[in-house]
Amino acid sequence: MRISFAEIPPEGISRDITDVSWFPAHEVNRRGPLTATVFLQRKGARVLVEGSIAVTFQFDCDRCLGRFEMPSELDFKLDVELADPDGMGREHTCSHGEMDTMFVDEPIIDVHGILQQQVLLSIPEKKLCAEECRGLCMRCGADLNQGACGCGRQEKITPFSVLKDLAKS
Repeated sequence: MRISFAEIPPEGISRDITDVSWFPAHEVNRRGPLTATVFLQRKGARVLVEGSIAVTFQFDCDRCLGRFEMPSELDFKLDVELADPDGMGREHTCSHGEMDTMFVDEPIIDVHGILQQQVLLSIPEKKLCAEECRGLCMRCGADLNQGACGCGRQEKITPFSVLKDLAKS
């Protein structure tokens, strides 16, 4: 969905996004319904874009490899403004106020692109089914969240464990 700056009235417009083709399914899995709303308001040469996305992500835990669901309510707010064609190619340091500003080459807002970007930015770096997830046994691969594995893991395995055997000889 592309909206021109000129199509946005001074009081703004609100859109409920029912088309889910923008969702980055090749990057992240989801389960269940997906809802998104955006509000666009023109303020001079800028457009304020506010919105929310409700989605349930489906991830594999980085510790135990179990599949889990993570419901998310994503709220975002950013300014969209035309890039200065004379300033292109020059080095520019962003001020704190510009960190939530998106510069575009033409006066058109790609709403689906913004929604996709917000979803990708919200994906956690470390995906854990629970903060206290114990992961897998390093020796036998059993899921330690289900209980002790019983593989005879008496001593702690470290990268230096092999040196202990060398010291005995």
